[in-house]
Amino acid sequence: VILDEVHYMNDEQRGTVWEESIIYCPTNIQIIALSATVQNSRQLTDWINTVHSKTELVYTDFRPVPLRFFYYDSSKPHAMPTERAIQPIDIITIDMGCKVNGYCSDMTRTIFVGEPTVDQKRIYELVLKNQECSLKEMKDGSNIKDITKIVTSDFELNGHRLVHALGHGVGLDIHEPPFIREANDNTLKEKMVITNEPGIYIPGNFGVRIEDTLLVTKEEPEVLTKSEKNYVFLKCMT
Repeated sequence: VILDEVHYMNDEQRGTVWEESIIYCPTNIQIIALSATVQNSRQLTDWINTVHSKTELVYTDFRPVPLRFFYYDSSKPHAMPTERAIQPIDIITIDMGCKVNGYCSDMTRTIFVGEPTVDQKRIYELVLKNQECSLKEMKDGSNIKDITKIVTSDFELNGHRLVHALGHGVGLDIHEPPFIREANDNTLKEKMVITNEPGIYIPGNFGVRIEDTLLVTKEEPEVLTKSEKNYVFLKCMT
């Protein structure tokens, strides 16, 4: 089993999907855990030794998972890569970032190939509205639980659920505390760098997620990712 972009939180409040996968994977199955960004690789190795089986840490420039692929299934929060080419009327979720002087960034945009349907526009506008409304509240002293409820309540009123955290801290690792979710009753502090990434996913159909990295200040946060968030359309050349 190959797990790509593995991260170890070492946080009782929130683990990762990968941590759960490793914990429940039978010990007779070999796991290859890949990460280009994990900062605590030795700690991760020791943890896998404990919960799964004897583990070897290898540093290498070789990447067994191909870099050339398209993420085509936007109906899943984290789709698996395939070699399927982009098709007309696809919805593409691009989750991206970069590292500068060791520090990470994180941004997601959802773009359309061709004209979106009425239902797709409705979902996109619902996600964008909640991303913008919750973003304004992400300032010094704001309660994380209350911010998350802004989104979860409105999603539920419209028949949808927020199936993952609203956001997370960003630093030397791509996922760090604080985790922006209803279970976290702590407050944001000035100079924290966090993400805001509400998403709605219709299984087997399509999904929309919009994410920015931002700097918490005493007033409205400073958005560090500047890419366009209104509708972006691509023309598919066939």
